[in-house]
Amino acid sequence: MNIEKLINQFFYFYFNPRTEIKKSIFNSNKWIYENQFLVEDDLIIFSSYYLLFSSKAGNNKKEISDNINIFFKEHVNIKHPGLKSEKDVTYFFDIILSMVSIFYIDTTALYKNILFDNKAIALYQLSKTAQSNHNDRVRTSYIRYLLYNSYLYDARTRLNIKNNRLFFKSGKSDYILFLDILDSIEPKKNNLLINNLLESILLFLKELTIFLNKDH
Repeated sequence: MNIEKLINQFFYFYFNPRTEIKKSIFNSNKWIYENQFLVEDDLIIFSSYYLLFSSKAGNNKKEISDNINIFFKEHVNIKHPGLKSEKDVTYFFDIILSMVSIFYIDTTALYKNILFDNKAIALYQLSKTAQSNHNDRVRTSYIRYLLYNSYLYDARTRLNIKNNRLFFKSGKSDYILFLDILDSIEPKKNNLLINNLLESILLFLKELTIFLNKDH
């Protein structure tokens, strides 16, 4: 899976924080792990890695790396009947933004970046140790911890693992498979550029959800 290669790249930076790569380093043909850097007087004064989603249609090109939640609000409809309120939808979009933010790394602050440490701990546990069918509470805890350190707060309590599957809690009691919600997403308009971009983002989100679902 592309997501597992991306996680390996994340850990490479974690264990090699002085690495300086000045070009795109991971390309899944749908999304890219991109390096952004700012140089002054031959010194890199800012460097970060982030996911970049790109779409081309004819001579037009559109890219997005942040504000994914705003993009979804503007361009998609969620057809799943289980999302019953505006708050449900807002929380779902916030979770999507946080999932993308997992892989944001500010390399100029690695030695003092507690968020990076916490994300690495959670990803390692989800990759290697939380492997039992009876360990749903542990996996839920690590997923919430991972997303909390990726700028998700109130909405993280809507996520639960049940029988090794990630669920979104709608309202007070309804649990919906996260993948089912992703599968219900449709573009609002027939725009090839936007539709291709949406396809790329959804591919990433589905791969990440499958990773969070399963034992390794």
